[in-house]
Amino acid sequence: MVRLNRLGRRTMGTAQWNRVWVLLIAIALVGGCATRKEPAEPTAEQSYLTGMEKFDKKNYRDAIPYYQRILENYPFSFYAIQAELKIAESYFLDKKYVEALVHLHGFQELHPTNENIPYVLWMKAVCYSEQFRTIDRDVSAMDSSKRELVELTTRFPGSPYAQEANEMLLKVNGRLAEADFYVAHFYYRDADYYAALRRFQRILDKYPIEGVVDRTLYCMGKCYFFLREDPKAKEAFSSVVHRYPDSPYRSKAEAFLRDLEGGRFTRVSRFFRAKERVVYLFGYE
Repeated sequence: MVRLNRLGRRTMGTAQWNRVWVLLIAIALVGGCATRKEPAEPTAEQSYLTGMEKFDKKNYRDAIPYYQRILENYPFSFYAIQAELKIAESYFLDKKYVEALVHLHGFQELHPTNENIPYVLWMKAVCYSEQFRTIDRDVSAMDSSKRELVELTTRFPGSPYAQEANEMLLKVNGRLAEADFYVAHFYYRDADYYAALRRFQRILDKYPIEGVVDRTLYCMGKCYFFLREDPKAKEAFSSVVHRYPDSPYRSKAEAFLRDLEGGRFTRVSRFFRAKERVVYLFGYE
């Protein structure tokens, strides 16, 4: 409502003054906000350097968010690929092998020709190997580890990781052989000699490595011995004696050969032949 003062001039009512004041306050607030500067988003380089500071101090969990920030805000920057690799490496060094494998697989799929692929393959092999605990469990993790190592040594024989991969491959094959041996020996202890022989033969075919073959041949000889297949038993024991003169199983194989040649067990009952624990009384393993 407009009013007239004593001089006849128009004046504003209370409601109009209130609106004016609200408008002035709003203008002041907007002006203040306009002059206030928001903190600038860290650049890709700044985030990467901060992440590396955490990484170098082995604070891997604290480093990961800085690398992720690069992927979220600067996915096409120079540092993006390095950030992907560092996330995987951080999980790997922090022994978070499941998480590391997810990121390592992703990195390899996105960047199959990257110069760091040998390192990625090596980390994947270690991740799988570290998830294998005992020989009486599923060996798929060790099979996967072997697959990564074979790919590394085949595709990148000149890589700095190739020699280490070859050494690791021997250990992996040894553990896989032990797992197969565990199963074979279970059949052997249960007097299922044919099943045991199939497993022992598989070990010879897949893992012809030192410390495995002589032991396997010795056990195969015992299987044939209890099956009364003396010629095959003699062949297996003779292989241990002549091919592996330093084997800890040589003397035991020689003892079996002497008894086979001398006919020591020709009059022993089938029960004594069927159970190794009884033969143990005569000096055998």
